[in-house]
Amino acid sequence: MQSTSQGVLLLLLLVLFFTTVGLGIAYASQRTEGRAVQGQRDNLLSIGRLLQEVLVEVRNTWGSLPATEEEGGDLVELGRQISVCLPSLFKHLGGAASFTQRKLTSQDFAAAGLHEQFTRIEELMPAKGGGDIPGLWASRRFIDLMAMLKSVQIASSRERVALREQSQRIEGNPLLALLRNKASANEIVEEVHLQVRQLAIATGREDPDAEHGLQVLRAVVDVLCHRRDRMKKPLTLGVLVRAVGGGMEQMYRECTADAEGPGGGWRPEYKALKEYIDSLPGWDGRLPFNPVTRATHNAYANSVLRVLLQVA
Repeated sequence: MQSTSQGVLLLLLLVLFFTTVGLGIAYASQRTEGRAVQGQRDNLLSIGRLLQEVLVEVRNTWGSLPATEEEGGDLVELGRQISVCLPSLFKHLGGAASFTQRKLTSQDFAAAGLHEQFTRIEELMPAKGGGDIPGLWASRRFIDLMAMLKSVQIASSRERVALREQSQRIEGNPLLALLRNKASANEIVEEVHLQVRQLAIATGREDPDAEHGLQVLRAVVDVLCHRRDRMKKPLTLGVLVRAVGGGMEQMYRECTADAEGPGGGWRPEYKALKEYIDSLPGWDGRLPFNPVTRATHNAYANSVLRVLLQVA
């Protein structure tokens, strides 16, 4: 009888022991999970604050853009009104877990104090809402509003390019006028740079070597303007195209001979050319260019040549 009682007591002790161990493990696990959840919550709050600040900066950037007809007109105004809505909507609806996935209604805008902006966007939409802008506004999730800003920016950039091209067709390309009027090297470089950017926006194709292309342009234009002003040599569009394209080696050979002549030293107008040639991969100081140097130069000059040939 006593043996049986001892067995039952031992069993109870074992049950109590394992129960205590189990509870301890469960408590430790719950505590760890609680810390993880708290960490995730803190991270989400930090991300939310950062996004709020980013949206405010986006609003400020659009607010600083002019909305004149020449600079994009109603499209810029449309982008401005959308950018005003983003931080207020995020702040007002950020606590709702599903707000990013559902369509935002006029009541959502009104509750966030944006009834006027909602009405203004509706007014602007038929006038300049080309491309995917109307579809994004129709679905009107928060992410769609952000996508609208990108579409508006692209559309307004294309509109500015179209307006400028229309003006050029009437008045002639500004580069031709600069060459005729013997403009300075800086003015010529700035105009070609502008047209390179406009062509990239209009076609949607950015040339990764565009910055190197401007280095090519600077090197060539400095030399050609010096020869025009000091040696009375013509500087026409054809001369510029040949120099940027296949005439670089001959130009470098002539400038080197000049530097090695009486008086010696590279003229200030030739230094940009020397620095560019010296920076080319594979350049070993010998002419003609080796295949690597020539191929690199052709790639660098491509963005500039595209513009010059389009002008021609």
